[in-house]
Amino acid sequence: MNTPHSPRTADAPGLTLAEENLRYILQDAVAKEVADIMKARKAAHLSRLKAAAELTGAASFVVKAPWNGAKIATVSLRRSNTAEDFVTTDEGALLDWLEENRPELIETEEVPEETIVVPAHTKRRLSDSWRSTLREDVELIGEDYIVKDTGEPVPGLGYKPEGDYSSFAPSYDKKAGGREGIIRALVSGQVPAIESIGDLIEEGK
Repeated sequence: MNTPHSPRTADAPGLTLAEENLRYILQDAVAKEVADIMKARKAAHLSRLKAAAELTGAASFVVKAPWNGAKIATVSLRRSNTAEDFVTTDEGALLDWLEENRPELIETEEVPEETIVVPAHTKRRLSDSWRSTLREDVELIGEDYIVKDTGEPVPGLGYKPEGDYSSFAPSYDKKAGGREGIIRALVSGQVPAIESIGDLIEEGK
C-alpha cells in the first residue's frame, strides 16, 4: 500500500522509493567492491600477460567460450608509446645543422621589431619537405641518425623506441553477444569455472 513516505517511483513503479533506494545502494556497493577488487587483479594480470608476451611474442590473446569453443573476447596489451622515427630532439641544433649542410630544407621569415625587448629578427623553421627529403640521405644507427655518405651524425634528430607494455584492455566479440552474452552464459550456469559475485567479493577481502 502506498503511503506519503513510500511513493512508487516512475523508474520502478512496482517499488516504493525506499525499496528503490535500497536496491540502488546494494547495486552501488557491489559495483564499487568489485571495481576495487578488479583494480588489484588487473595489476597482477598485467604482469602475467607481459610474461606471456615476452615468452611468445604475442600481444593479443583470444578468449574462447568453454561451452562451445567460440571466440568471445580478445585481451590486448598496450604500450606506453609506439615507436617513432625522425623525432626532433633539439630543433635548434637541427636547424643549425641544416642551415650549414642543407639550407634548402629551412624556411625563413623576417620578423619586424615589435618592442625594444623583441628586436627585428629572422625566424627559422623546418620546411614541409625536410622529413621526406632528409630521410633519403641518412640511416639509423642505434638511436642516432647518420649521414650515409659521410658518417656524420645529425644533431637534434633521434629515434624514440616503443615503450613497455603498460596496460591491457579486453574487447568483446559482437558475434558472441558482447558482454551481455557472457553475462547471460554466467547467469545460466554455462560458465561454472567463473566465480560468482559473492565468491569474488569474499576472495577480495
